[in-house]
Amino acid sequence: YSWSYYPKELSWSYVKGNLAQYDPSPNTIYLHCIKKKTLEFTLDCLFHEFKHTQQDMRAYVYFKGSYWNHPLEKEANDFATEWLPVFWKEYENKVVGV
Repeated sequence: YSWSYYPKELSWSYVKGNLAQYDPSPNTIYLHCIKKKTLEFTLDCLFHEFKHTQQDMRAYVYFKGSYWNHPLEKEANDFATEWLPVFWKEYENKVVGV
């Protein structure tokens, strides 16, 4: 497995209300610092936003439903759910040596 597209920049900041976001204009993923969040939670956000780098975000503005029902959000959630276990398996194999 591999990814063929990478965001230009990964930025950390603190913004109340947002956990993470992808901005297609500068091609940047922003992960916002949140107290008491786990590495797993942070990685889930990162994988979710990474999926947005592969989507046509122009389609985002034409959807009239809620954020939670948006097809691009559902696809990004599914992607994060799929790739988080893959990450942990690789982490255990390469870093922990299990």
